[in-house]
Amino acid sequence: MNENSNDNFDRPTAPISSGTPQFFNDAMAANMQPQTSETKKKSPLMIIIIAAGAIIAVVAAIILIISLTKNQNINDFEDNKQAGEMDTKAIFDKNAPIPAKGEGGYGYINPQNGEWVLDAKYEEAGQFYGNYASVTYSEKKAIINRKGEEKVTAKYTDEISYHIDENVWTVGTDVYNGAIEKINPDKTTSSYVGYGYAFVVPDRKEGQQINDPGYLVNVTTGETFYQCEHSGCSFGVTFGADDDNKYLVVYEYGKNTKILKLDSKEEVYKTANTNFLTKLFEGIFIEKDKTTKEVKKYITISDGKAKTSTKRPDAPEDTSISRSGKYFIKSCDEKMGIVDSDKKEIVGCEYNDVFPISVSSYKHGLANDKELVILQNEEKTVLYDLKSAKALKEYETSNIIIYEDSAFFGIYVNKDEQKLCNMFDVGIDCATVKTKNLEVYSTYAKSGDIYYSYELKPIKNGGGNEK
Repeated sequence: MNENSNDNFDRPTAPISSGTPQFFNDAMAANMQPQTSETKKKSPLMIIIIAAGAIIAVVAAIILIISLTKNQNINDFEDNKQAGEMDTKAIFDKNAPIPAKGEGGYGYINPQNGEWVLDAKYEEAGQFYGNYASVTYSEKKAIINRKGEEKVTAKYTDEISYHIDENVWTVGTDVYNGAIEKINPDKTTSSYVGYGYAFVVPDRKEGQQINDPGYLVNVTTGETFYQCEHSGCSFGVTFGADDDNKYLVVYEYGKNTKILKLDSKEEVYKTANTNFLTKLFEGIFIEKDKTTKEVKKYITISDGKAKTSTKRPDAPEDTSISRSGKYFIKSCDEKMGIVDSDKKEIVGCEYNDVFPISVSSYKHGLANDKELVILQNEEKTVLYDLKSAKALKEYETSNIIIYEDSAFFGIYVNKDEQKLCNMFDVGIDCATVKTKNLEVYSTYAKSGDIYYSYELKPIKNGGGNEK
């Protein structure tokens, strides 16, 4: 008998397999213990207590798991600090909390069940872009995260804006990247130039001597791209005439105007003397004499080089239907079709109109390996993927509504109703909604007191799924 055993009975003599765990051996032995009248009375009660405890533990575990996972997706979004480029994941995150009005003001609800995730305590509440949204209290403004924590506070009079094309936040005269990292140091004023760059100048009191005329900073990295040498420094950003390169135009008082490549700082063009440039078309400039305003020449920037001419160039003809520049409208007998850059027919000439979708919607589709376009004739509307050269879905209507920066488009039903359809997932049924006071956003819509999720399921703020 084991010396450490507290058992008061002999072990069974039947052999037990050496592979059987010891705890199982003890249990077997315990079951063979002679039952007294006292143990017979306690055993059923103990079994009931143990069983009830187990059930309670399981239920508690289930409730805990539900409570932990209910808002897991809501709070699960990775910051993207890259500035100058649209972050379509931040714009079209279907798990982002939805701003909604409650008894105490505005708050945020779960997009799946309508339950409150942030209390209705704000005077105004903006849409979440990634992890962040702007809110207004009665005495101040702020940028909050999905837990309701204030990341940036501002005066009530300050303007807070999210630049949707650039993944940049501006708060008053301060600039932040998509991870809410402030780019300009304290005691400086900044203005967002575009394409991921901001102009920063030190704050100066009236009459104070100017020692630092300012500099251009990369909003993603915080690195200085260009240091101005004189006051009156300003910047402009442009694409090339027929390429995707970005160029910086630098104006400094009393100096030549320069054009630099943004990716390398390489100087592409510099005006003679103090002549200045004005933009004619994208990537095409007019050089004028500063004093007489006489036109000196025309400059076309393309492929990292500058070409000059004394003849005014014609306006570039753009028949591109996709923002990738790979597909073009083909006109024939008052109808339209689409061809690719090699003139190969993608869509036959059978449509009256070809509609490009908004830039953000297009880029989100592209991120999911689609190039979406909407085709229309007298009988139908077609959601078409140029990349696969396939119609994704046909709708028996010629009356549609395209919403900017949204996953949805509308189909006119009558003056009181329309159908909302999800262009990114045609497997989702369209929802019939009331047109009056209809508000359509990137991943949700609101009609009266009813909110519609990305899946176009109706939800009530604070009340769960509508029944």
